[in-house]
Amino acid sequence: MTPFGVRRRGRALLRRLAVRAESNFSFSFAFASQKQREALQDVYAFCRSVDDIVDERPHTAQGDKDAGAQLEVWREFIKRL
Repeated sequence: MTPFGVRRRGRALLRRLAVRAESNFSFSFAFASQKQREALQDVYAFCRSVDDIVDERPHTAQGDKDAGAQLEVWREFIKRL
């Protein structure tokens, strides 16, 4: 999906979330096609990735600059879709 290996990471995160949550979230996946599940996993992976860029950055001017640069990589990637 991206240079960051996000698809693989997103699927692993979703599996852990579904097991841990034991909620309707994991139950709802039973009704989605394989293609729909993969698409949802990709969206979740993207959301987690950009959220982590912001949340895990050092709260300094350099951290903000680095996070901005990483988010710009995503912007450019999305423009090419």
